[in-house]
Formats: sequence, structure tokens, C-alpha cells
Amino acid sequence: MYKSDRGDNGAIWRTCMSKTDPSPRAAAIQRPLVDHPAIEGVVLVGGSSDDEFAGAIAFVLLTASPAPSSDELRALIAPLVPSETADALRIVPFGPRFAATCRAQLSSRRRHDDLIVKIVTAICADVLKLDDVAPEDNFLDLGGQSLAAARLLARLDEVFQISVPLGRLFESATLFDFAATIAAAESKPGAVARIAEALRLLVEQPSRSERQGNIL
Repeated sequence: MYKSDRGDNGAIWRTCMSKTDPSPRAAAIQRPLVDHPAIEGVVLVGGSSDDEFAGAIAFVLLTASPAPSSDELRALIAPLVPSETADALRIVPFGPRFAATCRAQLSSRRRHDDLIVKIVTAICADVLKLDDVAPEDNFLDLGGQSLAAARLLARLDEVFQISVPLGRLFESATLFDFAATIAAAESKPGAVARIAEALRLLVEQPSRSERQGNIL
């Protein structure tokens, strides 16, 4: 289920958990993050085991520069939760460029409407620092070389916890084809789709200025 709330600075946090209500431990993780002035929103994705915090991920949308590091964000949580929870939590930050490219992908009406394809395309655009990337594009044609490919695969591993051989990226005719290999590489059925949905929730929220305008 998905539950939304707001931090003291108006930033939105959302919980993607199977329980009816987020636990106090979820709130303890999220509140100090969304109260940080450099954070636009947080989506907490729980693990799939009986302990929902085993393998939990906090996706964080940053708005300011210089951005706090993952270790700095973890330090905000550490005093509020058991040490094993803070140590096990993966914090994955995203910046404004990803948010902009992801929103563009989500709003497009191109031939491919699969959410995973849109998210993978947005991540590729973010890594390559490009504004206009389509699922029909070829990675090499976009200027992607070995170093950029390594950065992209590392980012995909960080986000989805999957390992894809470098050759698959270069062999794929389009990013649409490459996205199919991402889903095929998942260790648990539905894991990639769940994370893609969490990232959609992360970027599909009113901007800070829009929220302030609504308040005023």
C-alpha cells in the first residue's frame, strides 16, 4: 500500500509497505529526511520478508546543491532507530535532473508506455546528462561509451539491485530492448516493477513552489 504525509518543510514522504499503516519505525526513518531543507520527498520501500525493514530502501529526491551524502542522511536517522535498522537501510538519492527527465518520460505518449522502460530511460538520460532521450534510442548513438556504460550499470545496480553484463547494453538495439533485460535479471518476481512504481511516486508530486502556492 501507499501512504502519503508531509514533513515540517512541506516535503512529501510516501511509504510503500504491505501493512495497513506505516510502523513507528517507518515514520522515524522518514521524518528526519523530509525535514531536511535539501530534500523534496522520500519514498520508503519495505523489504519482502516478515521483517519489512530487511532490505528496505529509502529513495530520496534532492533539491539543493551541494547535496547531502548518503552517510549524512543516514546520520539523521541513526539516533531514532535501532542501529541494525539504520545500518541495513539503503539510501538512494536522486537529483533534479533525474526528476525532470523522469517526469518527461512519464508524460510522454510515445509508442512504449511500460513504466519500467520509462524509468530505465530516465536513469540513462540522467547518467548521460541528456534532456531528450527516448526508449527507441540506441545507447551508443546517444554518445554512450564504456565509461558511461559502467556508470549506468552501477546506477541500475544501486537502484534495482540487479547485475546486467556490459555486453547486454551494447548488444541492445534500443533502450526499450535493454529495459527488458533489467526485468529479466531481477532476483524476486515483481521487484523491478515495485521499484519503478516507487520512483514514479517519488517524482510525481507537486514542486516545492507549487506546494507553497497552494498554502498561500
